[in-house]
Amino acid sequence: MGDVEAGDERGLIRSVDEHLTEVYGVVVDDVVLRTWGNEQVELTYLLLSAAISASGGEVDEADLWRVARAVAFPSRAQALLAVPVERAS
Repeated sequence: MGDVEAGDERGLIRSVDEHLTEVYGVVVDDVVLRTWGNEQVELTYLLLSAAISASGGEVDEADLWRVARAVAFPSRAQALLAVPVERAS
């Protein structure tokens, strides 16, 4: 995580939290913080998916995999989050 400075990291975490809240209508910042930089994309995806589903949200797999990759590997988060994903209707 050496590529991401503390201020940038807080901003990235905030961006991820805001994205998840906007797209899924739920707040799962505890999961984002707990899994931030864990380098385990599948685990991060499963935890985010479970939290969103438990809160009544419907998971968009393509979007959530992208978010999980960004959370697991913060050094690549900016590039991963810059590409918009169309939500399935």
